Amino acid sequence: MSSFVTKQILTSQTIGEQLRKTREGMGFEIKEISKKTGIQERYLISIEIGLYGELPGDIYALEFVKKYASFLKIDPKKAAKIYLDEIKEAESGCYKFGADAEASRIINKIKWATRSIVALLVFCVLGYSVFYAWGFFSAPSLIVLTPEDYVETKSPSVTLQGKTYRAKKIFINSESVSFSESGDFIRSYDLPVGETVFKIWAEGFLGKKTVVYKKIVVK
Repeated sequence: MSSFVTKQILTSQTIGEQLRKTREGMGFEIKEISKKTGIQERYLISIEIGLYGELPGDIYALEFVKKYASFLKIDPKKAAKIYLDEIKEAESGCYKFGADAEASRIINKIKWATRSIVALLVFCVLGYSVFYAWGFFSAPSLIVLTPEDYVETKSPSVTLQGKTYRAKKIFINSESVSFSESGDFIRSYDLPVGETVFKIWAEGFLGKKTVVYKKIVVK
């Protein structure tokens, strides 16, 4: 008889919420689960906050959910059923918020290789050129200090505060946001009861983007 005991799923929650709470209760970080399951961190985060459009196709997405659930000792068949039910609801228009999958998939893929330099002068010139080019051509950095990635609160007021480097523009849910010369930005919102997903992205000088998502549930 198998000693594998699965945890009961609370069907009033999305499968992503259940997985996240179980993970936090077991003391696991996203990075740790990514290493143990082989599922990329961004896909695990997308599952937890319900951004299924970020996952690489229906077959892979379903396997990711089952594999994630199995790792957390949650019945993978029940997890898969809840996931498929949520997909049907999303397709029927029951969800208020969605993700711009095409834009949110843009990630910083630029890597710089070290080159062998013969003369010290050539090394200094090349080093300066690489540094300047990296700042101009790469995607900007974006740090959202508050709120956390997932927040449950009774207060409808929320403040998004963060910092960016090398950004030409910053948007929150398609709305342009001003920021200081040092890259600081802040914006306050009064949210309705329920779930709100904020998509924050910084756009660089050549159009490259860095995207961050924040999910707030007002009870």
